[in-house]
Amino acid sequence: MILFFSYCWLFFFFLLLSLFLLLFFHAFLLFLLCVDAFPYFFLFSACSIVLYDLTPSVFVAKTQTKSSCWNVLLFKV
Repeated sequence: MILFFSYCWLFFFFLLLSLFLLLFFHAFLLFLLCVDAFPYFFLFSACSIVLYDLTPSVFVAKTQTKSSCWNVLLFKV
């Protein structure tokens, strides 16, 4: 029984860790898009595809206007 609870704690720990890393990856990608560093354009595209695969509810896309550092969040229906 103690072994079962220890496995449950490990499962929840890794679940929370993966959610934290996913949120950190989102924040890092939004920071890179906000800075608008042109040499990392291909990194933006690759990260957007990965994020689209990992989180099916939201897709991060870069805006066409360079005056603002806001990003477009396209929600899938």
